[in-house]
Amino acid sequence: MTTQYWTYDPSTREIISGPHAALFRGGVWHIPRNAITAQPLPPQPDQAVLALPDGSGTDYIEDHRGKTVYSKLTGESREVTELGPLPDTDTELKPGEDDIWIDSGWQLDPEAIHRHRAAKHTEINQWRDQQEHATVEHLGAQWDADPISRRRIEAVLLADTMPLGYWTDADNLDQPMTLAQLRELYAVIVHQGGLIHARQRQMKAEVDALADIEAVKAYPVGW
Repeated sequence: MTTQYWTYDPSTREIISGPHAALFRGGVWHIPRNAITAQPLPPQPDQAVLALPDGSGTDYIEDHRGKTVYSKLTGESREVTELGPLPDTDTELKPGEDDIWIDSGWQLDPEAIHRHRAAKHTEINQWRDQQEHATVEHLGAQWDADPISRRRIEAVLLADTMPLGYWTDADNLDQPMTLAQLRELYAVIVHQGGLIHARQRQMKAEVDALADIEAVKAYPVGW
């Protein structure tokens, strides 16, 4: 009668091949290392078959390798690479973007709306900063209206004198300019800044009034 054997992974003891016919030589059946002669249990879904330490047979262990699971603590995903049952901190249930694990399932985080509002506020602030560094049109030219440019105009107006008789526009062209005209330009810049400030405050108030996360995310930032 032929003796058969099944080989197993020495690190996990998982059955990996077989059956193989053993070699009979010198009156002895030669069984290689990391092998058993007891027929393994049949394959089962989500189960691996392991050789018992004493070589007398096999047993099942949960096998979730290759599956994607999610941390109940962070919602982060990972691929399972180890044998055994899933830790209590992992689940195969995929969370939504703003879900947290509560009791036995994912639920919408009640604090998520605040995070999305804050993110939209940041987007509005970025829009405001970009607008404040934009140019304004006056006297048929474009003029820098950023904070540094405003401070330069303020210094001249404070001195109440126009030392050069011109002002350099946003295209780096020198334009004839009187002190009165510079005051007019400054008033245009200040007016534009007031509109920007009012608009960003209006947008933030409208965002804060929204109760739906998708509505907050979809809120258009701009004029």
